[in-house]
Amino acid sequence: MYRFFLLIFFTSSLLISCSEQADSAEDEGLNVILRSPINPDGSVDSTMLAILAFEMITWDFDTIDQGVSVKHDFKFKNIGKADLLISDVQTSCGCTITEYEKNAIKPGEESKLSFKFDSTDKYGKQDKSITIHANTYPNKTVVNFTGYVKTKD
Repeated sequence: MYRFFLLIFFTSSLLISCSEQADSAEDEGLNVILRSPINPDGSVDSTMLAILAFEMITWDFDTIDQGVSVKHDFKFKNIGKADLLISDVQTSCGCTITEYEKNAIKPGEESKLSFKFDSTDKYGKQDKSITIHANTYPNKTVVNFTGYVKTKD
């Protein structure tokens, strides 16, 4: 009988301490629920996501001389219902430098991804990509630029 009371005492002590830890976690704002945008049927629920809508996803700079740099802005709008957060932008080569908004882009707001392509040491047909990582679905969006670089000779 004595063991039974000890078991109840230790069990209740354990439950109370766990309950207090859960309460303190709530007070610290640690209760986070991550929600997948993919429904059980495989469809995507975009109601709470940011959505990138580009004016164009491919830009052709035509023909330039080797050593010339070209610049372009890929303009876009967040047509989703959540703030758009761009976490990273990667280029397909070191010849391209990008600039983009680091702060949240609110639903309905427009912004741009600017880049500069340096054609030094490049020649012939060019087909480069820029990958945007953001809180969208899918989380990667790719834009491209193409053109032809003439050698100086």
